[in-house]
Parts: sequence; structure tokens; C-alpha cells
Amino acid sequence: MKLKELGIDVEGVTLTDRTKEELLSNLKILMEQRKLWLPYDIELHNSINAIEFERTRTGSFKFYKRNGTYDDLGYALALACFAAKREVKGVIIKV
Repeated sequence: MKLKELGIDVEGVTLTDRTKEELLSNLKILMEQRKLWLPYDIELHNSINAIEFERTRTGSFKFYKRNGTYDDLGYALALACFAAKREVKGVIIKV
């Protein structure tokens, strides 16, 4: 991992459906509480909007993206917000 070689403290995350639910729930809460300010960036907004889900018979969620779309920026934002939440509480996050 290149970041570890550079001496940067990083932590790997496996994006399971449960992890995605936690990350995206946190992102939604930050937006609802107006603690997350997003600039108008069409790629970022499209990436967030590309993330879709459905509830399974067991009550959990299954996440996917629409064909021809990219969700990587949406998940990167969700991961960054989750990491920031763990580090600093009560701060408005500006992206």
C-alpha cells in the first residue's frame, strides 16, 4: 500500500453491504443536520445519486449502482465523513 510506504497512518475498510449502510447513513444524517456542505460539482452529485439500494427479505439493505454510472466519489465522501466523525465531533465538514 503506497500510503503506508509514505508513513501515512491508514486503515483499510472492506465495503460490505453492512459497512455501506453505516457509511451512507452517516452521510445522510450529516446532510440532514446541515453539517455537510457540498459545492456544486456535477461529478460528485452524480456519483452520490448513482448509489441505489433495496431492502432484502431479511430487513438488511443491498447496495448497487445503475449501469453506466460511477459511485466511487460518493463512497469516498462517505468514508471521509465517517473518518472525520471519528476524529472531530461537532464540526461542519466542507468539501
